Amino acid sequence: MSNRLLPLVVVLALALAAPASAEHKVQLTDLIKDLQQQGQQADDLSLVLWMPVEFWQASFAANDVPISSKQVEEFISVLRPYLMVAALDGKLGPLGAPTFVSEQVLRAQIKVVDSNGRSYLPLADDKIAADVKNLVQIMRPIFINLMGPMGENIRFFMFPARDADGKEIANATSQGSFDILIGDRRFHWRLPLGSVLARKVCPEDGEALSGAWSFCPWHGTKLKTQEAPPPAAAKPPKPDPSGR
Repeated sequence: MSNRLLPLVVVLALALAAPASAEHKVQLTDLIKDLQQQGQQADDLSLVLWMPVEFWQASFAANDVPISSKQVEEFISVLRPYLMVAALDGKLGPLGAPTFVSEQVLRAQIKVVDSNGRSYLPLADDKIAADVKNLVQIMRPIFINLMGPMGENIRFFMFPARDADGKEIANATSQGSFDILIGDRRFHWRLPLGSVLARKVCPEDGEALSGAWSFCPWHGTKLKTQEAPPPAAAKPPKPDPSGR
């Protein structure tokens, strides 16, 4: 990885391993819930994590990391040509022992399907930039530290970020959908993701709801974007006891 990007990766590793700041607009923990899906069967250990631009932005911002927006954008620009996915596939045995498939087997099974039903296979190694391949090598121990033995079997795959017409296959802030398939198991994302949008309010009772919703599911009324609270008024200075 180039020298200008390596310090940002170190900062990213610290941000992912630390608790997220409660003040930040996009909560990293909420975002990861939206980005991560897992198998539904009791013995299915499959897990898929989509890692869009918003994931990296929230990771850097999680603890108010002191780096400039220009540095973050420089880092993210390396990843923009790719739809990045971290995936795991395995099963629990009858006595509870987990077994995981190899990267080669998982690569043969995984694919992305866009909203038009077009399929995309993982990019070959020679189609991936050197900086991105180095990033994956740095990310592996982070996932091992976070997830233990399961993290050792997380595999990273790069898919094209755009279709043949130049349209983004998946955008976390725009209307749409896409799927990631592992064999015959389908993991579906309906977009936009609520965790990256401002909350909306039901005009009937004022309840704050997901920013991805257009209508209140209970009243059927059109939701309004939640307004930011007005800035606190400056307090007048206290009088000087000396009378000066």
